[in-house]
This record gives sequence, structure tokens and C-alpha cells, in this order.
Amino acid sequence: MQYAAMILVAAACSVAAGDDTLDVIHIRNKSLTVEQAENLVAKHPNTMLRFDALTAITEDVAKVLAQHEGNLYFRDLTTLSDQAAKALGPHKGHLWLHGLTTLSDEAVKALAQNEGNLGFSGLTTLSDEAAKALAQHKGGLSLNGLTTLSPEAAALRANRDIMLPDTFKQ
Repeated sequence: MQYAAMILVAAACSVAAGDDTLDVIHIRNKSLTVEQAENLVAKHPNTMLRFDALTAITEDVAKVLAQHEGNLYFRDLTTLSDQAAKALGPHKGHLWLHGLTTLSDEAVKALAQNEGNLGFSGLTTLSDEAAKALAQHKGGLSLNGLTTLSPEAAALRANRDIMLPDTFKQ
């Protein structure tokens, strides 16, 4: 089974009383198969899955991970296709994609459908179209890496649920 070959490091941030499930599972794989994703989702519900070395995911893996009941954190994800973003968009938990430095407008629109908090601290710029989509996002939003913000995208500053660098705060 490929799951046994995965590098898992379990870190207990907190443990519920009488429950032996951990809040965070660190996965240090550089790649992830559909079978591995299915095993993670099945064996670690309501747990944050933190991917510390994964740089890309396929659409099929994204579809499986989107079904996860816990939060998803991708530290080193540097590539996300529009199709994989569309597959992740319906995820109901928090979604952190801090390694991404660029995203297409289509990918941003798809991810903005997420119902939890979104984190994109690796993005340095946003198109006006992407900013419009993110302004409609219902959860919290972290855009702490932005270095430029167009006048059209400045409307993001009015939303208190959106974290921007201090240089863009009103």
C-alpha cells in the first residue's frame, strides 16, 4: 500500500479530551497519489492536513482533498492548475496556499468559492478580476504578500475580514 510509504510526521497542537486524534498531520511528501489522498482523508477526518513539501497536485488529488472535513495547508505548493483549483474550490474548511506566487483569474474565482478562510501570502499582485472574485469570498482572507494593489482592487481594503499588508490598510 502506498500509504505506508508516505512520510507522515504527526504533531499534536491540541488533543481533544478522551480522543486520540491529532489536530495537525504534517505530510512531507513531494508528490501525492489519489490513493494516498484517499487514505489521508479517510484516516484523519477533522484534522488539518499540512503538506510541507508538495509543490503541485493533480485535479484528481484535489478532488479527493476537497472532500476532507478538516483544514488544508499547502506550504510549498507553487503550481495549481485551473482544473485543480476548481476541484479544491468546494472544500468547506480553511485552505492555505501560501507557496503560490501566481494564480490565474479562473483559479482565483474557483478558490473564492471556498467556505472557509483562504490564505495566499505568496501572491504579490492581483488582477482586478481576481480582486473582484476574492471580495465576494465569504470567509477570512489573507493576502499579506501583496506588494501592489490597483485602484480597482483597493475595494478589498474596506472588508475587515481581508488581511492586507499594512501599506494598504486605510
